[in-house]
Amino acid sequence: MADQRQPGLRLWIDGKPVDRIGDFVLSVEVEERSDEASSFQLTVALNPVGTEDGGDWDVLEHGAFAQANAVPDLRLLLRITIEFSLLSDDGSEQRAVVMDGYITGMEPVFTEERLPGSRLIVSGLDASCLMHFETVAREWYGMSDADIARSIFQKYGFDVSGTSIDATPTTRDLDRSTLVQRHTDAEFLRFLAKRNGYETFLDPVQQEVKPGPHPGTALVGHFRSPRPDQDVQPALDLFPRIAPSLLEFRAKWESNLPPRVRGWHINETTRRIE
Repeated sequence: MADQRQPGLRLWIDGKPVDRIGDFVLSVEVEERSDEASSFQLTVALNPVGTEDGGDWDVLEHGAFAQANAVPDLRLLLRITIEFSLLSDDGSEQRAVVMDGYITGMEPVFTEERLPGSRLIVSGLDASCLMHFETVAREWYGMSDADIARSIFQKYGFDVSGTSIDATPTTRDLDRSTLVQRHTDAEFLRFLAKRNGYETFLDPVQQEVKPGPHPGTALVGHFRSPRPDQDVQPALDLFPRIAPSLLEFRAKWESNLPPRVRGWHINETTRRIE
């Protein structure tokens, strides 16, 4: 019998674990990108504490009421960390933090039936959104593009150790040329990456989530050439039904046409569906 893997979810807000996830979380979507900030969307039941016959919109409450009822404190620009896991029948578990970012949007949706259909849609971006708050005017010299990228990542406290930064050859001397920045730091990083044929993004470190409003070195800043062959793609399989690697498959035979195969996949470089 094929190994049945049970999915799991853990959340942290400002580095503090959230309890009773199953009572209020309806769905979680995380979209990773290398050409812009990765994003997430968390759909939450508006009334996990009350009954279907009454109750308040609990997740819109804050302060003492939320704490007394173990309701997560969801507010704009709070740090949110998302971890997915798979638990196998033999007790082994695969865990990965897939998002460490900030809440940038909240949209309560009140449906006709009021309860239990009403929900709160919480959306956000990875921590690179911190690099978009101000336009920076600065002159860079005596540094290569890789050195500039490292300096910008370190400005926000992100980790740049190991092989996350690929070298670039050119260093500008002050008496010969300079590079002027008039962008946000995020826009400038993407400009430098594009002209070197690199990609730039933030990647969570797989370690225990530390408390606090800033992830710090729990995120690694990458400025490097694409590495599409680094991760081996899993074999496509319709089974086990609970956790298939192939979601849908259709086959059709025709007597008057040659065989055709059509499929969709995510391009490792552009992160677009093809």
